[in-house]
Amino acid sequence: MKYNPGLMPEDVLVDGFAVRHDELQTILGVVRDNQGPHNQHMLVLAPRGYGKSTLALRVVAELRRAPDLAAAWFPIVFSEESYQVRTTGELWLEALLHLSQATGDDRWRQAWKALRTEPDDTRLARGALAHLLDFADAAGRRLLLVIENLDSLLGGDQLDPQDAWTLRHTLVQEPRIAVLATAVHRFPGIDQPDQAMFDLFRRLELGPLSPADCRALWLAVTTADRTSADAAHPSLDGRQAHALRVLTGGNPRLLVMLAGFARDQDLDDVLGTLDRLVDDHTEYFRANIEALSGQNRRVFLALAELWRPASARAVAEAARMPVNEVSVALGRLVQQGRVEITRTRGRNHSYQVSERLYNIYYLLRRHRGADVRVQALVDFITRLYGPTQRAALIQALATQALDRPEGQRQEHLELLGQVLKASQADADALGRMLGGVPPLLLRSPDQPYVTRTLLKRPRTLRALLAGPDGASWLDEAADACTRLRKGMKPGDERVELAREVARHPEAGPTHVMDAAGCLLQAEDWQETTELVSRLLARGQVGIEVLALGAVCALQHGDLDQAGVLLREAHQQEPTEPAVTRALADLIVRQTWNLLEAQQFPQVLQNAHEALSLVPDHWMARAQSASALHALGRKAEGATLAISLLGSPAADGQTRAVQVALATLYAPHRLPALWDEVLDSPQTTPALRIALASLAVQRAPIHPRALALVDDLDLPLADRSVRARLRGAIRGPAAAFEDLGPALVDPATVAADLQRAQADCMRLAAAGLSRELVALLDGAPTEEALRPLIAALRLRLGDEVDEPPEILAVAADVNANIDALVQTGELWTTDPHSLPLPDP
Repeated sequence: MKYNPGLMPEDVLVDGFAVRHDELQTILGVVRDNQGPHNQHMLVLAPRGYGKSTLALRVVAELRRAPDLAAAWFPIVFSEESYQVRTTGELWLEALLHLSQATGDDRWRQAWKALRTEPDDTRLARGALAHLLDFADAAGRRLLLVIENLDSLLGGDQLDPQDAWTLRHTLVQEPRIAVLATAVHRFPGIDQPDQAMFDLFRRLELGPLSPADCRALWLAVTTADRTSADAAHPSLDGRQAHALRVLTGGNPRLLVMLAGFARDQDLDDVLGTLDRLVDDHTEYFRANIEALSGQNRRVFLALAELWRPASARAVAEAARMPVNEVSVALGRLVQQGRVEITRTRGRNHSYQVSERLYNIYYLLRRHRGADVRVQALVDFITRLYGPTQRAALIQALATQALDRPEGQRQEHLELLGQVLKASQADADALGRMLGGVPPLLLRSPDQPYVTRTLLKRPRTLRALLAGPDGASWLDEAADACTRLRKGMKPGDERVELAREVARHPEAGPTHVMDAAGCLLQAEDWQETTELVSRLLARGQVGIEVLALGAVCALQHGDLDQAGVLLREAHQQEPTEPAVTRALADLIVRQTWNLLEAQQFPQVLQNAHEALSLVPDHWMARAQSASALHALGRKAEGATLAISLLGSPAADGQTRAVQVALATLYAPHRLPALWDEVLDSPQTTPALRIALASLAVQRAPIHPRALALVDDLDLPLADRSVRARLRGAIRGPAAAFEDLGPALVDPATVAADLQRAQADCMRLAAAGLSRELVALLDGAPTEEALRPLIAALRLRLGDEVDEPPEILAVAADVNANIDALVQTGELWTTDPHSLPLPDP
């Protein structure tokens, strides 16, 4: 009865007819138009399960219900299979049998009995047809013969070609008889011009149901026989409707199976769900698979076992067949609607079984392992059920798992984990599902890897925190904040987890501190500051809270508040190195403002406090040396500055500043320092450049100074210092050779125009004006150095055609060049000496 709509009461058929309304109206329109000497016959084409029989019977019901149709037509419905019909005579005899059954009139029953023993088929056909036409004349109505599986009758070995032509002659010439037939596929009898039924039928092909039709049919089945007060039937949203379309391929029969199952089954038995569905409908699945030809079946089953969309090559490997044969078979299966193309890249396609339930059926029938059951169930559940229903399933799974002893619930736990994993993209759905799982079960030692991994992810932990047992997950969530802190960015899932940990009403100080550290890493200063303020207001004044508050205060530029917090932390833990160092650094930072304000006594006091905390704090020593020097205590300042050279250096830049300070206040150490630097393999390029910059500020230049940078591959912007060393030691030509590329490079000149002009003036004072003009004339930097070029041309006695303002600047340039010539300090005067702290 599952697959025979003919046994369904007519009222139930009509009430449950939820789709194919357009097709119904098309057929009824053709029937109504059949009023002339020749009838238009109809053939409905579709694969099994697409609703051909239901549509045909719905037409029959309308012929009985609609007054105009009932007055004009009488339907005669054949059985779904007419295997006993082998000749034209037997076809009309079968029609006479169904007429007698439909009318209940014994006259026609006796006529059928009298003819069934007639051995001559011609007399049988003439007699049976005559009785049918007698009925039509007596009733004043035309006959509509509803014949199922016309492809088997005409395309198989039942009616021979001569009988087919005889049948065609009758159907063409006899206006009192029309045919509504069905077939599962096209066949030569209707497609080829030399066949009897060619161009006789108007064809109506039924395609897969749309998602909207799937939803309509689902609701029709699941709400059948239920009262309006019964709200337990499954609903269906747009996403689920699309999922049903994927699972069934838009096959109405498969959809009715699923809908009936969802309506009638007890979801508490989750793991038995799919097994029963497959067992109840194995006959249908098997019959459709066996209907495929041998090669097509082999390819179809290989694709079904692959589960996911696959290329023709992948299917060929699974089927152990040549790729070209598989490609042809896949093409045929696509035409039949059994397989669909899911993706196309160039000439390559990906294929999957159109009706996913066949994948599930075949996998469960061939592979009985738990992993296959879980895979099939997860695909089935996540596609079919929405968040609310999935939450109920998860709760049922959890209940069943808890009822089993450890070691006997692996399949339940694996399914639970896989469904959760498949749902993790929807945070709300995940939260609803996790809310139905007791923490005891989630923490059980026999949880599978998929669940253990899922429980470490921020999104899962957020869902757990929001659930009824959220407080019990605070420790795990706070630990995750610490564990996942590296690489944190604003808007990150981990940042959202930290916020929810901190805001949870039952979060303790440790939880809040872990969350605050996470937010600090993400540079969410505002939220971190609020958390610290909340902790401080609650009396939580531990060293970690104080230190974190100081960091936030520093970020907001509140040095005084940072100082208060760090001093309190230092009082609590005077031996904590990180706090001690942070407090010393803060004092040094505050002291720079005092240096700028020339409050040197206060500078000394602050520096002394910083050095009492960190004796080797080199910046505090530098500040103290500057203050002593400014206060006239130069010997003390020099001694302190020299001590900087023994301080630890974090990097080359730090060491360069230390050296600069030391040589500023103790210049007599400079030559010995060069020797030390040149002989040390740890000397960085930054330190060498810094020392070279110091060297060109004093005359005479130390003979070893050029060795500091002579062999360095310097960028253009750093060549000025080396060029001046080369000019002083090797002569102007060497300086010009080094500076040339920098002076014609637009980026270098634009970055420091003043330095470029100073270098040019130095070279001009050394007698290289002609060479400079030749270099810069037409160069990319010509416009930037236009006043200088004009000055050089004037020095050379060339005619200069420039506006007065350019000539005025050129005159100033030449005055500077003349001053350099007079002093002779061509290589030691520089408007850009190394930037140093101002004492």
